[in-house]
Amino acid sequence: LAALMSTLDSQLLALSSMLTRDIYFAYFRKTASLKEQTFVGRVLIVLLAIIGLIIAKNPPDTITAIATQAFTGLAVLFPTVIAVLYSRTIHPLTCIVSILVGEAAVIGFQLGIIPKSLTFGFLPVVPIVALSGLIIIVGSIKPIRRLVDSRES
Repeated sequence: LAALMSTLDSQLLALSSMLTRDIYFAYFRKTASLKEQTFVGRVLIVLLAIIGLIIAKNPPDTITAIATQAFTGLAVLFPTVIAVLYSRTIHPLTCIVSILVGEAAVIGFQLGIIPKSLTFGFLPVVPIVALSGLIIIVGSIKPIRRLVDSRES
């Protein structure tokens, strides 16, 4: 439960920040001070928390399912983040393909397009992260990189 709550409060804060900076500040109040942005962010956190409580009033598994989906969607980024931090030769296209394939797999599992039997008893996050990691590894192989680089120039 603690891991679930940790993920959800991070999601709440990130969503509030995105809405404040990327929508409110960018489109509605370009002259908003930092103090005003902070206030709007706090109001959004309260509103989003209330929306979360309304959703939670339904079946108890709802919050767990939402947090699991959110975590799975975020976990797709893990192989790319590690590759970018520790590899100087990783190609940006490899990272983009890894994320897109991973997110497509998340949607595929969620919609039932990809059968649950392919998880081999694990949560879908395990094979999805493995797939994203495999794409990063394969995309880092030098002959493939040369092919991609030659097509770009």
